[in-house]
Amino acid sequence: MKKYGYCIGVIICLYIAVAVGQDFIKLSKTKKVYVSCQQYLELAGDVIASTNSFWGLCADLLKSASSIQQESLGTVNSHIDGDKNCFLQQADKVERTNKFTKLMKIKNELDRCIEDFYAMKQRLEALIADFNKELLANSFQIE
Repeated sequence: MKKYGYCIGVIICLYIAVAVGQDFIKLSKTKKVYVSCQQYLELAGDVIASTNSFWGLCADLLKSASSIQQESLGTVNSHIDGDKNCFLQQADKVERTNKFTKLMKIKNELDRCIEDFYAMKQRLEALIADFNKELLANSFQIE
């Protein structure tokens, strides 16, 4: 009987030791990782590279939008001026309809892109506002 009591005691002690060991393992997994100055500077450099790419893309989009705007202005102005050689005076119904369909696709895509840009602008402004709020809060804590 003593022998079984001793075995049960050993099993209980082993169970407690394993349970406590599991807690230590869990605690070590929640270790915080802090960012070094080098990592922060590398990320700031990546942000600079991303904004450079963003500006390049904006310039390309501006060029494309300007091109279609200039073509549309030219069409409107030529027609208003009564130019007999303008597209609207020279094209037949089929050509005008085909060109209209293509221009409508461009307009619809421009409208969709404008909506996307507004959404992106709002997301980016919210992130920047949150970032700046933290910088402002941190600057008051330092003083």
